[in-house]
Amino acid sequence: MRGDLSLVQLPHIILSFAMTLDGKIATKSGDSSISSEWDKTRTHALRASVDAVMVGSGTVLSDNPRLDVRYVQGKDPLKVVVDGRLIIPENSRLVTLFASKLIVGTTKAADPVKLRRLKSAGVKVIECGPGPHVDLLYFLRSLHELGVQTLMVEGGGELNWHLLKLGVVDEIYATVAPVVVGGVLAKTPVEGDGAESIKTGFMFKLAGTRVNHDEVVLHYLRVERPQGD
Repeated sequence: MRGDLSLVQLPHIILSFAMTLDGKIATKSGDSSISSEWDKTRTHALRASVDAVMVGSGTVLSDNPRLDVRYVQGKDPLKVVVDGRLIIPENSRLVTLFASKLIVGTTKAADPVKLRRLKSAGVKVIECGPGPHVDLLYFLRSLHELGVQTLMVEGGGELNWHLLKLGVVDEIYATVAPVVVGGVLAKTPVEGDGAESIKTGFMFKLAGTRVNHDEVVLHYLRVERPQGD
């Protein structure tokens, strides 16, 4: 939990995702058009309130996001990608539209030629360990040193799992849409290895709710476990 990291300077981390009533963030075919226009506006307002928005490389490959605030008036945040092998396409929107506002955390496993091209395009690339996986704590500390005080994370499920496992997630905003899609292959908000039991899961407390017709936004805050628990 964050208490074990009390001497480490990290951003305040907010997980944000939209899911179906049965807990899927995309259908088995990859369709992730879950949020209403109202919820997109709310999400973009939340983006405008933070310093940076983070996704994993898988989200870039599947969704080609912009991570901007086009639905609202406000500050456009930095865009951050966790990409241990540097697999994000050079023609992705984040690179072509926002290179000067893009920070990529990678490793020594990255293709050095592609790394040089991204840097030449204006992307800030931070090497975070030998690879193939990014040392997330090092990357988060580096982001904090660059002035990122608040960090919104929009997945995917693997990245969300690793941040929760580290105990560094402070808040969660979960939009629940009134639709059921099923599918054992459909992605969920948190994947990874998973907890062994309910008791060893990550505890949060409900801090607020918002309702838009049949759509609900749940806001949770982290619960610190007692010492020795």
